[in-house]
Amino acid sequence: MKIQTKKKMKILLFFFSIIQATVCLTRFTVPESAQIGFRIGWISGKQEESVAPKYFVVFPDEQTSKIWSILNLEKTKYGEKEELLTFQGLEKFLKVDERSGEISTIAHLDYEKRSKFEIVAVRVEESGETIDILVDVDDENDNAPSFADSNVKFEISEFAQLGTSFALPTVSDGDGPKFDVHRFVILQGNVNNVFKITARKVNEQLQADLVVNGQLDREFRDKYELLIEAQDGGKPAKTGQLRCSIEIVDANDNAPVFTRSRYTASVSANVSIGSNIITVQATDADIGENSRISYEIKKTSSPSNSNFAISPSGVITTTSGLLPASTHDVIVVASDHGNPPLSSSAVVTISVMGSTLASPPLDIIWLVESNSAHLPENTTLGSIVARVSIAQMYRDTKLRLLGTSSLCPQQTDQSHVYLLLLCGIWLFLSGKTIFRDKKLEF
Repeated sequence: MKIQTKKKMKILLFFFSIIQATVCLTRFTVPESAQIGFRIGWISGKQEESVAPKYFVVFPDEQTSKIWSILNLEKTKYGEKEELLTFQGLEKFLKVDERSGEISTIAHLDYEKRSKFEIVAVRVEESGETIDILVDVDDENDNAPSFADSNVKFEISEFAQLGTSFALPTVSDGDGPKFDVHRFVILQGNVNNVFKITARKVNEQLQADLVVNGQLDREFRDKYELLIEAQDGGKPAKTGQLRCSIEIVDANDNAPVFTRSRYTASVSANVSIGSNIITVQATDADIGENSRISYEIKKTSSPSNSNFAISPSGVITTTSGLLPASTHDVIVVASDHGNPPLSSSAVVTISVMGSTLASPPLDIIWLVESNSAHLPENTTLGSIVARVSIAQMYRDTKLRLLGTSSLCPQQTDQSHVYLLLLCGIWLFLSGKTIFRDKKLEF
């Protein structure tokens, strides 16, 4: 037994010394779906019948530094041993019959694990011819594309620029390049084609990106539910699907809009201070802080601004007494709370009706020489020209003087008594005396 083993080892050493001298090349193709026992072919191209082994067979494509062994099987009816050369420690896939030269499978093949086998057979007799045999495993489309995640969610601003991309989960296909992932399509949910799929090779894998392809508008559509499909190169193609939920994030792209561009209201002249006059309202198509609205009265040079105030909810109220038969135009500004905020304005016209109550009775005493409403032309600036008192039942009423700015009422220590002073500087030549060459009336 030891002598036989030494003899075989010497033959193998001799084989390795001549293995580079291949004089014949034979190539076979086997489908990866081949069943165990599938005949791939014969070393010589045809079946050979022999009692004794005709070939010594090795697999040089394996690492030659590993240990090779010759497995001795049971004696055949011919009294010889069938010898099977295998690589120790690896799963065995092929078997070579050293007598007939038949090459067959002894395990299920998988292109993705191993795509080819190299076998070297050396004829024992005759010229010692070396035959190099290549067995290619033919890839079949036995794997469908599969995304790393079957569901993915994105939040995309409605201000996203065209071409903005978002990486989709990686997709893999266990097949080789021929049947690997070839394309991506959006099957449904892509309203107005606002998205598209682009693909690029990254580390030998096809990486897909979701790309903004159209203008987004949250007010038009705030959500998209896309069904994305990866297709391999098979005919028909195998597929894998990904559900992509997209929420469009609001951007402050809408200014508040008033329900009317001009509001009108009528109010009595004797309306109480703090009374509600009218409510204005604006809406904003955005959401969140971008839609929260605050109101204010625009500051202008008009004295009407000081007569009114507006609440955060848009209610306009009076802040002072109103003159009968007067009209006030107030500009109301509605601003949202976006960053930056957007605003719009509306005009509110408030008409003051005549008072339905009798005017408070006044008692006027003229403090000039004529004891009447006639002022001498030499009256000096600051002179007291009259005393005005309001009836006691109207003591809380304020006195206002209309028609001139040259006479000023000055309240005394008695709240219902006023003094009229000559105070108008525009009527004076030197700041002390009235024009003498004109007759003035107030």
